[in-house]
Amino acid sequence: HRGWRGVLLDQAASNPDIGLHQRFLTVGNINRVLEELGVPKGFDLLSIDVDDNDFWLWQALDDHWRPRVVVVEYVATLGDEDVVNRYLPGGLSFAFPDMRHLGLLGA
Repeated sequence: HRGWRGVLLDQAASNPDIGLHQRFLTVGNINRVLEELGVPKGFDLLSIDVDDNDFWLWQALDDHWRPRVVVVEYVATLGDEDVVNRYLPGGLSFAFPDMRHLGLLGA
């Protein structure tokens, strides 16, 4: 592991040996799930790739979560389009936010 520790979340799979926990994240539970799993307030990397609600999950994080680096999926082919898909509680719209909106969240 070379000193790395982490919490991995997946909607369908779980593997305690690698710290993978089966959870379906929503804007209503993301903060509670991170608390339950003992994620520290300041951590190094947050990667969000859920194929639909990436923007909304990042926006829903309470301010006390302070990742040093955030990686969020977006669609580069949208260019300067002003696009954010609606929040879908059930997920799987296969639409993604544009870079402008992700930049506003990270500012």
